[in-house]
Amino acid sequence: MNSWQPASCCFLSTSKESPAYLWDAFTGELRATYRPYNQMDEIEATISVQFVDSCGFKNAVRIFDTSYSGRQTSTIEFRHDFPNMIGLVSCIPENPIMPVAVGTYSKCIGLYKDAPSCTFKTVSGVTQVEFSSCETKLFSACQKSRELLCWDLRNPGDVLHSFEGKQSDTNQRIQFDVTCNGKQMISGGTDGNITVWELPDVTEYGENLNPKYKIKLSEDCINGTSLHKTLPIAATSSGQRGIETEHRDDSVKLWGAL
Repeated sequence: MNSWQPASCCFLSTSKESPAYLWDAFTGELRATYRPYNQMDEIEATISVQFVDSCGFKNAVRIFDTSYSGRQTSTIEFRHDFPNMIGLVSCIPENPIMPVAVGTYSKCIGLYKDAPSCTFKTVSGVTQVEFSSCETKLFSACQKSRELLCWDLRNPGDVLHSFEGKQSDTNQRIQFDVTCNGKQMISGGTDGNITVWELPDVTEYGENLNPKYKIKLSEDCINGTSLHKTLPIAATSSGQRGIETEHRDDSVKLWGAL
């Protein structure tokens, strides 16, 4: 997104029993509607969306041309096109150069480019995957996991590092982000802390990395973290389902350099 290029100022949304929508970030007007159809030629609700012209479903990824409204242009069916993958697609990272990567709630991460490239198995449902800036690594987060994993794409299936110390004791999605220079990674947690890790320059297999430091920003779960690509600004979202407590904090906040 660039404010000087109005065509780029938009975002995607999806909800239960609805198509995927493209919205104008400034005016709030609806720009386009993407209607995914299943094998029965019925509209199917989208579970995850990302600007790689893809939407995730159960056992499938449907690809759209975002320049116009309508139905998908192609479909990747797990049982037919990607036999080692299964489950609800929970996340699709944004990277137009790399293959399409998908994570599922059935403990799978897969890379696909014209054909299946590789598949990783995780300990629990995948909530987020992201490519490194050098495009040789893949980071992943899972449900109820206190660690983030760094996978070596040059040797698919091998774990380079385990970043430990994140508080995550629920199935809620806890988002992480990597700085644009590729030197640090941050994540929220159910304890209201932002956890910061230093990303090593030297890659040694099996290394467990502890946090560089933690910052207490909320009395509630911090489930979303996002770093600005060029400015020293971070955004966080907080809140969770559960019994009402005295320190409930359902909010989105912007912070200066952390």
